[in-house]
Amino acid sequence: VIQAAIDANEKQKRRMVEKIALAMGINGRLDNRIIGVLGLSFKPETGDMREAPSIDIIRGLVQLGAKIQAYCPQGMTESKWRLIEIEKSIKYMESEYEASKDADALVIITEWPQFRGLDLEKIRYNMSDNYFFDLRNIYAKREDEMKKMFKYYGVGV
Repeated sequence: VIQAAIDANEKQKRRMVEKIALAMGINGRLDNRIIGVLGLSFKPETGDMREAPSIDIIRGLVQLGAKIQAYCPQGMTESKWRLIEIEKSIKYMESEYEASKDADALVIITEWPQFRGLDLEKIRYNMSDNYFFDLRNIYAKREDEMKKMFKYYGVGV
């Protein structure tokens, strides 16, 4: 049962990378696309990145050619050594708004409370394209509003 849960979680992370690549990619590639990532830690209110989905998702996006602009209130210090092998493809930003600057897409991976109250107009203005991947369905109840500003994708949407 435990192994089945682990396998399901791994499959889900791969599906998220595939979802992003299918939406944004050219022939499944994300070459030179800038992706803002919000939330690196395993869960909100901690810097712990053990088993954090962000690790595999970021690695997968970078393998497809993406450049990452990451922000997490507490997870960036640990992320820097956990993702050292791809450090040239990741910039660590000072805020969620800085992570969205000139980004082709924004991806919410960890459900930090501050990400629930984003200034969406500011985010959209900052971005060079308007893909928004809400992997925690934070904005799913506002899907109609989100789809007016972004190419919005929630999990299962």
